[in-house]
Amino acid sequence: VIEDNVWIGMNVSIAAGVTIGEGAIISMGSVVTKDVDPLSIVGGTGVRVINKRDREHYENLKMANKFLIRDSNENKTVRNGRR
Repeated sequence: VIEDNVWIGMNVSIAAGVTIGEGAIISMGSVVTKDVDPLSIVGGTGVRVINKRDREHYENLKMANKFLIRDSNENKTVRNGRR
């Protein structure tokens, strides 16, 4: 399960059954074998926590509709569900 507003770098492998928490960032080339907490910045094999995102800043970005999402039905990028 990949929750909202997650950034996944290039060449990342994610094992079956893993949950990536909301707002998490996974660095390129990582191998994710266990759940990633929300707002965590992780990297490496088995994913080591590098840092945590600032919750207040994240919530401010979210309230300002600063995140883009992919509409798989129409193959378009939209801002928080808006066209």
